[in-house]
Amino acid sequence: MLAFEDFVRIVERKGGEEEEREDLRRAFGAFEAVKGSGRITPRGLQRVLSQLGDEASVAECEAMIRAYDDDGDGELDFHDFHRMMSQD
Repeated sequence: MLAFEDFVRIVERKGGEEEEREDLRRAFGAFEAVKGSGRITPRGLQRVLSQLGDEASVAECEAMIRAYDDDGDGELDFHDFHRMMSQD
């Protein structure tokens, strides 16, 4: 499991691009409801946020995903996640 401190470090990091991408891959993996699926679902997002101390509802997680979901399938792929995490 990804520790909260590691998650914060990944989000705030402005280091080398390849290292940053690998860190994002690890973070993405922590959010996948089904490991190796390549998708973050609202329930998977809710589970991780809950572990980090944020009690978001499924509806709130659906809204967060909708904001970055390029293809409108209700889930985030790595591209969507990368774009979300790169926002300033």
